[in-house]
Amino acid sequence: AELDDPGHVAYRTMLAALYGKHPHGRDLRGTPGSLAKLDRSKVERHFRRHYPLGRAVLALAGDLDLDALLEQLEGLSRAWIGPDHELPEFAPIAPPTWPKRALLRTLEREREQGQIVIGFPGIALGDPRAADLDVLCTVLGGQAGRLFERLREREGLVYQVGASAGEHVDSGHVVFYAAASQDKLDAAQTAIEVEIDRIAHEPISDHELLGAKQFLLGQFESGMQRRGRIASRLVFGEAYGLGANYHLRYPERVEQVGAQRVLKLARELFDRKRQVTCIVRAPG
Repeated sequence: AELDDPGHVAYRTMLAALYGKHPHGRDLRGTPGSLAKLDRSKVERHFRRHYPLGRAVLALAGDLDLDALLEQLEGLSRAWIGPDHELPEFAPIAPPTWPKRALLRTLEREREQGQIVIGFPGIALGDPRAADLDVLCTVLGGQAGRLFERLREREGLVYQVGASAGEHVDSGHVVFYAAASQDKLDAAQTAIEVEIDRIAHEPISDHELLGAKQFLLGQFESGMQRRGRIASRLVFGEAYGLGANYHLRYPERVEQVGAQRVLKLARELFDRKRQVTCIVRAPG
């Protein structure tokens, strides 16, 4: 199904070109060839080797009988871990080797809609500029952001448009995407690139900065109403070495973001020499 989705194909093609041989350039779900080689024993062996219970982090949120739960978990963990349990050492992975020149990948598909995906190297998980990047992506790609307002509302070039970021342990990326009719693909790509250049050369307005902050803080507060979201933030903050309470300082980090910080980050990230573009268009 994913191979038949031009948007997914464009996104994966862009990531493969951006990250090169680094694991982040691979599809997490594998390929038809790699999936065909899997069997129960390989999956079980891999899981036992790389995901032992001794590396697990448990996060709890909500109205719980903690003493009873801990008593039950202690009994289970003794049975799972065993007396001679040893944690495996993880071999370090070299950081990505980013492109040294702009790359373009064009794929031909018989579709009424074309796809545009533009990517740049981003920042790693835990980078102190993460809140700056959130504001940057919101100003550009939010529902009331620059890309939506210009390309869809004002110029009618696209069906969908947006911007997002992926932050990983050792690296990350920023992605711009759009779906447009075949006859408007080139105009849409040009308009996106104009907005990328613009935000890297001009500070965002006070109105845009305030609106982005209010949106991000609203999303945060909404998420904090769900116990599942709280537990997720607790567990990943601890598992990734950021601290279990890392998420609680998110509003403070967002409030500290200023227009000059967003401008500085945009200038650092949006280097056109490291831009990777994938276009899915009709043949001919």
